[in-house]
Amino acid sequence: KLLEQQRTAEQAQVLNDLLATESFRVAVVKSGNLVEARDGDAAAKAVAANARVWAGYSGANLVTVTAVASSAKEAQSLVNGVIAQYSERATQQFQRDSSLSVSYYQQQLAVANQELATRQSALNDYLASHPKAANPANPESQDINYRTLLERVTSQSTLITQLQTSLQAVQLREASAPETQLAAFSVQDPPSLPSNPIPTSTTKTIGLPFAAFLFGLL
Repeated sequence: KLLEQQRTAEQAQVLNDLLATESFRVAVVKSGNLVEARDGDAAAKAVAANARVWAGYSGANLVTVTAVASSAKEAQSLVNGVIAQYSERATQQFQRDSSLSVSYYQQQLAVANQELATRQSALNDYLASHPKAANPANPESQDINYRTLLERVTSQSTLITQLQTSLQAVQLREASAPETQLAAFSVQDPPSLPSNPIPTSTTKTIGLPFAAFLFGLL
């Protein structure tokens, strides 16, 4: 349980690190509709610089987001903006990583198929001059040279099958990225308007599964 709490704390720190950057804060302000589109980047940067919003954690599974603003509605909008941007960036990162994995396996498959063709050609050349080796009942099938060439083809074919399986897995992962993120990042308590005079809005989200994933990416 201590390890789970540590991961949740690390996830909250990741979010706070993001909130320390101007680009993320500006994105939060825009996503929360705290500035009009016609106001421009300068206005968004000014609002973002003064925004008071941070992340914390509760127990082993919950990450909390809290905002303090001049009005309850503004605080609620800030928290909404943080959730939206956090989820969007995680999905984008997930998709980028999946795309890189797809490219990697495609490249590896191209190399492996080329090597298989080379090995198969060598085996075919051997069989052309030793046709009896293809018959398992013939003693020539036990020749060390033939067995070596056959094993090289078989092992390369096995490698290609493994690479194809891995490629299919990452392609499925890439295609299901939005759904995967929805399953991993779930808002438990939506941003609420405070019931007391202090304009503070808090939301709690499931953090552990998503924390372990996102912390390794951002």
